[in-house]
This record gives sequence, C-alpha cells and structure tokens, in this order.
Amino acid sequence: MCTSQLSDPLPIGFTLAGRYVIEAELSASPTGRVYKAGDTTLRATVAILVLAPPLRNPRDIGRSRRSFKRVFYGNRGSAYEYGEVLGVPFAALSLNGVDRVVDALDVTFRESEPHNDEMQRERPPRD
Repeated sequence: MCTSQLSDPLPIGFTLAGRYVIEAELSASPTGRVYKAGDTTLRATVAILVLAPPLRNPRDIGRSRRSFKRVFYGNRGSAYEYGEVLGVPFAALSLNGVDRVVDALDVTFRESEPHNDEMQRERPPRD
C-alpha cells in the first residue's frame, strides 16, 4: 500500500515499515493505538504502538517524539524497534510488555501537558 499519509486506524493487512503486517487492533488510548502484527523478519507476533494523530501535529511533534523515544528506550526488555513511517512514530514491542509501555507513555504525556492553573497564569489579563 503506497500512500502519502498514514491512515488512522491502520487497515488490517497493511504492512508497516516493510516488515510488520497488521493483523488486529488491540487497544486505543489518548497517546496511540496498539495493533497485533506479524513480524515477517523475526517470524513472530508483536505489538505495534502508533502515536495518536493529535500528538503528531507540527507544533508538538518534537516533544512527542522525545517522550515516545524515552519511554521506548526505557523499556528495552519489551521493545524491538522504534521507527517512523511518513513522519509518524511507531514502536514494535513484545505482546507481554505492551501494556506497561502504553501506561508509561500515557503518564509521560499527561505529566507534560500544561495544567489548567498554569494555563490560567499564562493568559494576559483582560481589560
């Protein structure tokens, strides 16, 4: 499948990064979708975590990539590969470790968002 954008959700049968064949969607969270995929190189079943569209916007993509990589590399025991397809970050993970990685990613992004009271202080005073 050749496309200029990565669809969300990924279609069943789609081959990501030339080696991961999407078999099913396992879950979705505010930070991304998790898919069950067949790894044609390792001949194994893996989980693929794809960063959610709201976190891909040009204003936040640098922060999103850094957070995504930090969580990915912090969970090396369950992580196989970090990559990007058409500018969209993804990670290939063991099925056993994917829940831990998704939870860590959700916490990382939640903690990095400005809180309402901080946003209130940043607003200029109204006349």
